[in-house]
Amino acid sequence: MRVAAFVSHFYGAAVLQALIDLSPTVQVVLVVTDDPKSKHSNASRRLWKYGWDESLRSLVPRIAVRHGIPVVSENIRSAHFEDAFLQAKPNSILSCIFGQRIPQSCLDHVSQRAYNLHMSTPGYGLELTRGSAALETLVTSGKSIADMILHRMTIDFDNGETVARSTTIPLPADTLETPRSIVDYFQATAELPATLIRNEFVRVFKAG
Repeated sequence: MRVAAFVSHFYGAAVLQALIDLSPTVQVVLVVTDDPKSKHSNASRRLWKYGWDESLRSLVPRIAVRHGIPVVSENIRSAHFEDAFLQAKPNSILSCIFGQRIPQSCLDHVSQRAYNLHMSTPGYGLELTRGSAALETLVTSGKSIADMILHRMTIDFDNGETVARSTTIPLPADTLETPRSIVDYFQATAELPATLIRNEFVRVFKAG
């Protein structure tokens, strides 16, 4: 498997490491990540808006560089990105906390073996938490636990067939009290999506 990983922030870094841990069955051939300083990352409307420092900004790139994986953080509508993507020759895409809409041409290139991770809660699919504020939606809806959905990607955000789900984690009642508490929550629970990928991603890919 040759995976292009579209990942950022704490969850994305943990998912990237999980993919690397699946070597040699999985080879990460390209990492595409957010740069919260760049307008195209849409940081002001997403998790980044709660705060970040240079350590968090560089977290995913540092993992990629350490493992010799090409990494880009540019506008993915550019010709340069398209060249980098085609040169990497991925046959699968995995996305987790990524702020740009992945083009249909990329989905077609991997024959629809493109998957995204999104937070939800048992008893619901993607419909409850679709969008960039899944955690906040769960808390304000009065939910007490969260899980992660691995789903097929379509051109629309957070849409597509669910192919695997994680175990659950509690939602702290004070999650929304301060921006810092939200960032801390994602750091503390980053193994949730990572474990799902370690346990299920190869099976999902082989199932088509």
